[in-house]
Amino acid sequence: MKKVVVAGGLASLLTVSACSDEGNNDGQTSTESEEETAAAELEPIDVEETEEGTFEVYKQADGESVEAGPVHLEVEQALVGSAQLDGYVAAFTSDDQIDYIQLDVNVENTSSEDVHFAFGHANVTTNTGEEVEVPNIVLSDESDHDLQGNDTQSGSFIYPLEESRAAEIQELEFVFTGPSESADSEQLAEDVHVKVEFEG
Repeated sequence: MKKVVVAGGLASLLTVSACSDEGNNDGQTSTESEEETAAAELEPIDVEETEEGTFEVYKQADGESVEAGPVHLEVEQALVGSAQLDGYVAAFTSDDQIDYIQLDVNVENTSSEDVHFAFGHANVTTNTGEEVEVPNIVLSDESDHDLQGNDTQSGSFIYPLEESRAAEIQELEFVFTGPSESADSEQLAEDVHVKVEFEG
């Protein structure tokens, strides 16, 4: 009888354990489903067809204006979206589909002296902890970081995301290396930090 009781006890334990594991798996499946649902529920606020592919924008936020020594930096806007890439761009990036961050900036050298300011090489950190050091050179505008006296420039820069999804992005921090007289000289001002938050 004792053997039967022990066996019955083991069977009960195994049943409870199996139910417990099933519950855990259900929890994991539920979390994954919630993330997939959140991503699927993103509705594009803008769609643009270009030679590089189709770009859908899901989130948009205005930036801010910052003074850094002789440079006036305006972060016009930051966008979060996904793109279906075509042609040589897809071949170059080895990706047909990407989630990305877009940064649109305007810069002005308010002095009469030439200034070096790498506004097209800002790095970005997301609220998920992902850091992208430089934008994609193929998808981004060309930028001349040597600003002549009283010169103004603008550009749009794309940062592909590898570890995060568009639905997860709520906050961004861009860091621009402070301006200097030349690429090899000491900075005229500290690095510029610009934070962007998206609603919803």
